[in-house]
Order: sequence, then structure tokens, then C-alpha cells
Amino acid sequence: MDAVIPKHQEAADQHSHLVRPQEMEWQTTRFPGCEAKTLLFDRRTGLMTALMRFAPGSVLPDHEHVGIEQSYVIEGALVDKEGPAKGIACKAGEFIWREAGRRHAAWCPDPDPGDLPGAEQVL
Repeated sequence: MDAVIPKHQEAADQHSHLVRPQEMEWQTTRFPGCEAKTLLFDRRTGLMTALMRFAPGSVLPDHEHVGIEQSYVIEGALVDKEGPAKGIACKAGEFIWREAGRRHAAWCPDPDPGDLPGAEQVL
């Protein structure tokens, strides 16, 4: 599995893996305006847990999730742009999940200045 996983004396090497996202750098992705901090990635199964940060107006093009997709929005909104769930918006403090094999495209709309303290969205 990949991720920045520091080993600590208080963690059992085979059972607990402590990840400190605040100490990780944001990594650019192939999608403009989208950055990630990968907390866990299992190359064998494809299981991934990541913090995502999207610039306002950025788009995540049509894609399929082989496993279930789970998103918790910390700030801003994530909106289905295309596909069967077109128009569904997951806003700050909300959680959305999709079954395995589902396709969709998503975007992060420009925030309403009255709704957000800042301009970045983190998922």
C-alpha cells in the first residue's frame, strides 16, 4: 500500500498505520484544478482513501468507480454534472456514496461568497 505512513512506537507495525495529512503536500492530478492527498492506496485491490481539493469551477470528467465511492464534503459543494444523478449536489457537511460500477462526472461550482469562508473545496 502506498501513502506517507510514518511508523511510531505506539503503532503496531502490522495493525495500525498513522497518517498525518497536515504534514503531506497537495499533489496535482491530471485534472486541472484538482489536487489530492492520498491517505491509503492498495495497488492489489484499487482501494483508495484520499483528501481531494478542487478549485471553484473545476470538473472531474466522466469516470467509473469499480468499487463504491464515498465522499464527505468539508467545504463547498460537489455536483453531479452528467449521468443518472445529474444535478444532485452534496454540500458542506453532507455525505454521498455511489454503488460500484456507477459512472458520473462531477464539478465544483463557484461558491456563493455568502456561503463559504474561502474559495477552495476539500472532499
